[in-house]
Amino acid sequence: MSTGDIVWLDSDDGAGKQAVKDLNLFQANNNETFRNPRAFIGAAIGAISGAAASWSQAGIGLAGLLTGGGGDGDSLEIEVTNNSSQPIVLYNYNPASCNVSKVLEPIPQGESDTFLVDNSSGFEADKTEIKLQFYIGSTRLSITYKYTEEGDPGRWKIKAQLDEQTEHDFPEYLQLFGATFSVTSGEGKSFSFYTAPIETSTGQIYLQFYDLAN
Repeated sequence: MSTGDIVWLDSDDGAGKQAVKDLNLFQANNNETFRNPRAFIGAAIGAISGAAASWSQAGIGLAGLLTGGGGDGDSLEIEVTNNSSQPIVLYNYNPASCNVSKVLEPIPQGESDTFLVDNSSGFEADKTEIKLQFYIGSTRLSITYKYTEEGDPGRWKIKAQLDEQTEHDFPEYLQLFGATFSVTSGEGKSFSFYTAPIETSTGQIYLQFYDLAN
């Protein structure tokens, strides 16, 4: 286990500014891939093949996610991408007023996977939520997406908890949110994550992880 300092990125453009730093670090650490056309093409083909295999295993798309293919009901896809140097493992999940139809595999560096929930009767405001609990290396992260009546027609509210410290409620705004975790003790590494709400019950939300740049 590791402990560390947390900075919640939920005001003005704080998340955007930190994300630029983390992306620059990510690209600097992967310059050889971007410089080498063969490596880049190989990586792209691998990513496409992985995505195709993932959807093949799921056997579904957002338009008819386990709702009979007729577009009835609601479905949410949470795409998790690991651009950090630590493995990401979903070790627990807790749905309310929704059904889990696909779970995440352990995600190594440079890979992504998709978590899917649906409800053939539709999601219920202030009742439907999905709580995901991860290990980011040796650090715990809990993140919850809850469907609310905020906005028109609705909005997914986000709250998170890092390192088993106090849970943080992000504002009900449409903007980029995130957090940084700077390790102070233990064997883990510092990292950041980013996500953003959507304003429809059915759709896709992303959750991305990076090594933390100073």
